[in-house]
Amino acid sequence: MYWINLPKLEKQLKANRLSDSNALDYIIANVIVTTLAVYTIDDPFNGLDNLNVLPILIIAFLGIRYNFNAYSRLEGKNFFKFYWALYWVISIRVVLFVLFFLLVVMPVILYLIGNSTYANALENVHLYLNNPWLDSILGSFCGILCYTLLNRSLKRVASNSI
Repeated sequence: MYWINLPKLEKQLKANRLSDSNALDYIIANVIVTTLAVYTIDDPFNGLDNLNVLPILIIAFLGIRYNFNAYSRLEGKNFFKFYWALYWVISIRVVLFVLFFLLVVMPVILYLIGNSTYANALENVHLYLNNPWLDSILGSFCGILCYTLLNRSLKRVASNSI
């Protein structure tokens, strides 16, 4: 795996010598760097609160590796083409589900429980989400949901791509 040597990577790609397992390393590295950037850029010196990124990184690493292995066992071809296409659609669905839950369902529940206005209930949702550990739990739930749905889709695609 090349970290900064773009000419060597381009040469390897031109010679068609990048296997799916080699490409998997690049995807995992990309997910790790992106996740660290997203979760630490807001407050990079917040001490132990930055540890909340660990479950999300572990879920991402295991989810990608599990999906790759499951797809490869089914002798599926073109893993990364299918992975990125399916991941895009599934992640958009998960984001829409979470937004609906956070902006509609949770405020309604808080409104019904607390006898406050909808605006106050929506503000309470914001206060809950401002907690980095709750954010980590939500991120972990979304990651597990996304990789589980992705695995099911990849298995369906692999069984038809042989």
